[in-house]
Amino acid sequence: MPAALNSSLSTLRGFEAAARLGSFARAADELRLTQSAISHQVRSLEHELGQPLFRRVARTVVLTDAGTDFAQTVTRALRSLDDGVARLSPYRKPRSVIVYTSSAFARGYLLPRLACFQALHPDIDVWLDTSERPIDFDVDEVDILVSSRGDARGPHAIDRPLLADCRLPLAAPSLVSARGGQLPTTEQLPQWPLLHDEGSVSWREWFVRAGVPPGDAEAGPAFSDHALALEAAASGLGVVLGSVVAADGLLRSGALRVVAPGEIPQDTFQIYCDRRQITESHVRSVYDWLIDIAAEARPV
Repeated sequence: MPAALNSSLSTLRGFEAAARLGSFARAADELRLTQSAISHQVRSLEHELGQPLFRRVARTVVLTDAGTDFAQTVTRALRSLDDGVARLSPYRKPRSVIVYTSSAFARGYLLPRLACFQALHPDIDVWLDTSERPIDFDVDEVDILVSSRGDARGPHAIDRPLLADCRLPLAAPSLVSARGGQLPTTEQLPQWPLLHDEGSVSWREWFVRAGVPPGDAEAGPAFSDHALALEAAASGLGVVLGSVVAADGLLRSGALRVVAPGEIPQDTFQIYCDRRQITESHVRSVYDWLIDIAAEARPV
C-alpha cells in the first residue's frame, strides 16, 4: 500500500460513480465521459493502491471487499468536499452576513421574520449557519452569533443580552380537541402524550417542580433537535416542554398553545459579534435588526 494516495479528484469521482452504479458505462454517462476513460481511471487507481477494487462479471462490475471499504471512504470524502464547496457561496457575496445560531432558533424565531428584513434590506443576503458548534471569532467565518450557551470565543467578541427564554408545556389545538376540548390540569398532564428532547429540562423535573407525581415521565417520542420536537407537537403528536423563543412563530400562528402553567426559566439568548466586523454597514444592519425585533417581542 502506498504511503500516500496521489489520484486526481476526477479519478476518485469516476471510481465513486462506478462503485455506486455497478457499471462503468452508467458511470461514464453520469459523468459525461467515455466508458474507456472510467475504465482507465479505475485501473490507474487499482495500480496505485496495489490491489483490485472491482471484479468484472459479464457486463457488470462488482466491488471486491477492499473496493467496498474504499468506496465508503471515498464517498465520505467527496461528500465532505462538496459540502465545503457549497459553504463557500456566501464568501463570494460582498454584502452577505453569516449568522450562526441553533436550528430551533433559526426555524422558530428568525425564519418567520426574515422576509421583513429582506424587504427592508434587499441588497443584504443573510446566511444562516445552524451547524451548532463553538465559535471562535478569530478562526471561524461568522459575523454574528445568537446563542444561549455562551459558546463564543475570541478576544474581539462582544455580546449583549437579546431574549429571555423559558420552557412551558405546549401543544397543538388539535390535540386539545382530540382529548375533549379542555386544557389539562397540572395533575392530568402526566396522562397526556409527552414529547421529549435533549434540552436541559425534563418532564420529570417539571412534574417535581409542579408537585405532581410524574408517573412514566420518560414515555413518548424523543428528538435530538428541539425544532423537530416543536414541529411534532404542532402536528398533534403530544405535549412538549417548549422554548417560548424557539416556538415563537408557532405560537403566533396558533399552531401551538400553552396548555398548562409552570414555566421553567432558561438561559438568556445572547447576541455576539466581532467588534472588527460590526463597523461594516451590512453586518451592523443585521445586528441592529436582531436587537430591534427582540425589543418588540411580546410575552406569550
